Amino acid sequence: MLLLPSVKDILKLYGFNSPEQFLYKVGSSDTSDFPTQKTLKNIFSGETSPSRKTIEKLGHAIPENSVARISLQDMLSGKKSPKNYISEWEPILEGLKLGFPPDFFPKSFEKLEELITSERKLIQDINKTKSPQKKLYLFAKEKNMQTVLSKYEQNILKKATALSPEVLITLGKAKCKIMMLFAAYFDAEIGIAYQEKFGPEFSFVKLIMPRVEENKYLSPIERLFRRWKDVTGVSFKKMAEFIQADTQQDDPNDAAWTKFKQWRRGEHPVSYRDMSDLLLAIKPDIAPVTLENSIMLYYHALALHSFFQECLGINTDFPKELEGKRPFQLDSELVEWMQEYYETFFDMAYKEFSVDQA
Repeated sequence: MLLLPSVKDILKLYGFNSPEQFLYKVGSSDTSDFPTQKTLKNIFSGETSPSRKTIEKLGHAIPENSVARISLQDMLSGKKSPKNYISEWEPILEGLKLGFPPDFFPKSFEKLEELITSERKLIQDINKTKSPQKKLYLFAKEKNMQTVLSKYEQNILKKATALSPEVLITLGKAKCKIMMLFAAYFDAEIGIAYQEKFGPEFSFVKLIMPRVEENKYLSPIERLFRRWKDVTGVSFKKMAEFIQADTQQDDPNDAAWTKFKQWRRGEHPVSYRDMSDLLLAIKPDIAPVTLENSIMLYYHALALHSFFQECLGINTDFPKELEGKRPFQLDSELVEWMQEYYETFFDMAYKEFSVDQA
């Protein structure tokens, strides 16, 4: 994985809270003897080692050596350059195709497949050269990089001979833009599906885009909870009262409020059951289909939270010795930059899908 978001984050975008949940859906559809979600969770968390029998079953869901991660800096510097790199996304994409009907987000699947294919070719080409200059030039010529980078930014990479601060900034912005590009295609597909209900060019992501208010960063998850508060008229304090918390603490109400704040910060993903219980508590007459959609929107927000946290890393992960050359001196500037580019990518994706439907 170089430019694409992590498997975990994209699976959340499609409504899966964890890799084990996804593997169980795909694997158990082929055999009733597939490992349970609990077994898969223990394996992923490192709490237990899989038996040979379990490994054989998992092998049908994820091919051997399918997961490989590498950073842009490692790839370009030559520190890591696996010869037999297989994008971690390829088996996951196949699983998504097997596990869902053809009309389940077909356009964003198509875009994801295009990004995977392009990334694989880019890595193969980069592995053929040891020259940092040639590697950076290959990045600049990659199809999706040309879509998201300006001519000026492309020229920075084409003319670069090493990983200078300017190059690091350009690559950081590029990765963020690739994530926003994919999110925009996913979002546009939702917008077109709901255009009769919400009108043309509806965007769920725009409703919960990160924002800075009074010097406070509001994540997509926080903005989603605030939207639910505004729509239902139920205060955050009241929502917290509906949450099951640790009863061993002295004050259960304090424990519930602490847990609710952790949910809103995205620190602990909420299970399907807990989110369902909360939504039913704050709106008892909620229609079943609206309940399902609202839970899905929470998982979308969870994925977007991770996307934008990684984008914020353009500032926070920048080398300390180059602090004065940070691309954005304030987080508010970075958030405005993300909003501007997301608008551009969403408009592009929506128009492309609208033409295909015509």
